[in-house]
Amino acid sequence: MAEQLEEMFFFKGGCVDLLGFLHSPAHSTRTTAIVHCHPFAEEKNCSHAVTVKAARAFARQGFVVFRFDYSGCGDSGGEFSDFSLQDWIEDTNAAIAELKRRTRSQNVILWGTRLGAALALACARDRDDVAGLILWQPSFHFKDYIHQFIRQKLVSDFSNKRQAVSLQALLHKVASGGAVQVYGYPISTLLYASFLAMDDAYPHPETPHPSYIATISNMPSAPLQLVRDSEWLMQNPASSCVHIVEEPFWDRYWRWDAVRTIEKTQAWLTKIQGG
Repeated sequence: MAEQLEEMFFFKGGCVDLLGFLHSPAHSTRTTAIVHCHPFAEEKNCSHAVTVKAARAFARQGFVVFRFDYSGCGDSGGEFSDFSLQDWIEDTNAAIAELKRRTRSQNVILWGTRLGAALALACARDRDDVAGLILWQPSFHFKDYIHQFIRQKLVSDFSNKRQAVSLQALLHKVASGGAVQVYGYPISTLLYASFLAMDDAYPHPETPHPSYIATISNMPSAPLQLVRDSEWLMQNPASSCVHIVEEPFWDRYWRWDAVRTIEKTQAWLTKIQGG
């Protein structure tokens, strides 16, 4: 294994100080680095081990890799309910600026899982230094995603024999100034509204970036809807959309490896960046 330096520090995000973690190869001439956009809520915690292993694998290829926690998440400053998706996009921009300040990187590949993939895509459309996107099991529909997340409260209440209300009642509560707790994560009106706004504000850009879209499941083929959602990205000849038969890692604590996913992503990185 090639040597690599791992450094943890705080830096200024869009609103508060953020925790950053830099994986730097000992010897690399690459000017393109990778910035990670983490998943939402508990999916971040479940996927942490795989994310770290992937970051180290990419660093062994010679890429500087920058991981960070969004505002109100992990060990970064602030409270989860005080921020929006737009704040997290600004955090991503701040992370790219910090990466460039600390390294010789000129361009970035944005890498995200699930909601993090959608945030990476949203961030990329307004920048001219994005050399590519790594999108693992992306969730492109913000409104559907947050509704599915809030729906989990109904499941939790039923499992714990608490009186459950309808999904529409929960959505009305959060839309009208209340907060809904889902497995310890308070979904505020601010955060909920940002999901709805992002659903409307981010149509597909005219020229897609080179992208690696990975659908990951134990099923023999990818979900048809996700394949359709990814078709516009495939207009770029450097893009790839693959289905990887492997157990998902973002929604279960016992899954600490995603060997095929990491290896296939490394192969795509070699294809578009060489080395």
